[in-house]
Amino acid sequence: MTLLRLSLVTTALLALLDNVITSSAEWPGGTVLATSPDPPDRLGGDHAVGLYLYHAIEDPHRRNPLPPGGTPMPDRHAPMPLVLHYVLTAHSDLPAGAGTLEEQFLMGLAMKALRDYPVLDDDTTVGGVQPMPTGLRGRDNRFRITAQAVPATEAVAYWTAGQSALRMASYYEVAGTLLEPEPVLRRAGRVLAYGVHTILAGAPQLTGSRSTVTFTVPGDPAPSEAEARPAQAAIGDAFEVQGSALAGDATELVLEHPSWPEPVTVDALQWGVIAQPDRVQATVQRDANGQALLPGVYSASVSVVTQLTQPGGGTRAVVARSNVTPFAVAPAVLSIGAPTPEQRITVTGGRFDPAVLTADDDIEVWVGADRLTQATTSPTQQGEYEVLDDDHLELRLPAGLVTGDELALRIVVRGIESPPRWVTVP
Repeated sequence: MTLLRLSLVTTALLALLDNVITSSAEWPGGTVLATSPDPPDRLGGDHAVGLYLYHAIEDPHRRNPLPPGGTPMPDRHAPMPLVLHYVLTAHSDLPAGAGTLEEQFLMGLAMKALRDYPVLDDDTTVGGVQPMPTGLRGRDNRFRITAQAVPATEAVAYWTAGQSALRMASYYEVAGTLLEPEPVLRRAGRVLAYGVHTILAGAPQLTGSRSTVTFTVPGDPAPSEAEARPAQAAIGDAFEVQGSALAGDATELVLEHPSWPEPVTVDALQWGVIAQPDRVQATVQRDANGQALLPGVYSASVSVVTQLTQPGGGTRAVVARSNVTPFAVAPAVLSIGAPTPEQRITVTGGRFDPAVLTADDDIEVWVGADRLTQATTSPTQQGEYEVLDDDHLELRLPAGLVTGDELALRIVVRGIESPPRWVTVP
């Protein structure tokens, strides 16, 4: 069965070691054995055995098939098989010589214990005691313990990498652990009738994204335009993804970001999604179906829905998902306030969410060639700025600027720069 706490596996192995070692005919009566999950450098006591979990990987031979149901991220609903790697060591604080011999004695008993009991399950008993802890018992858990033939040269390298003194150690692999999956909350319906349908349009494919950036260069009254590929659009700006076979009975625009738990389908009406065979146009909004849209690089894909007539009547929606293509959401600069006598300027735009973008590396403000310093309160020094809220920030121009100069104002949020804007030095 599955589990969430890997510590239960370690607890079971330590209980096995304790029971087997202390029941050995060689174990001195009245001596207390200390078993510990700590790394070797943290062991203490006169008679201590440590079993430290230092590495865990997914078992490539026991990957489970994905569950049914058509969930957008099916991996989370399948148990994750793990192989756990342990290092076995012994420790004794007895005087020099005696302590080293005691450690070797403990290692011999511990290695024999793990060799004599290569499988640990509910049926494992040592002297009438079940090592399997209560949290794992009765759930069909079965752990296989295998000694690893680690060459002496590699063992030396392990201790050197750990910056610890070389100690006698043995290495083990424990298989059979399954991390508990998330429950499946969605499942496809049963197939009640069969039909063969031919869709001539083919699968949707994206080749890229584009947008048009509009700005006015100082001294030139006519607005200028520049094409951005991949698309770079601020909130309220339009962009499009390009490709083929993008139109159907319905077309959905799907966005992804590393910080989001799963892909999000935008509201077609709110985003103004317009689908054509070779492009899908949309306008960036502040959120995507309740998920806040902060500046950054996103992945966009298209789901094309085709309604097919069923043999027994009715229709069935067939969804074809395209590949993904990147596009950037840029911080918007909607207006730049007039400078105050202290050369304070309020910039209105977004999103500058102070609850999320708290590190200086997440937001940068540049005036000309000068990068401004973030202040936690209203800027008191020239060359500082403060994020007031999600839509406003206040800055003070750097010292030494020439009155009348037109300098570029650049706001960079999570690596994406705002559209070109300029400020006039008072």
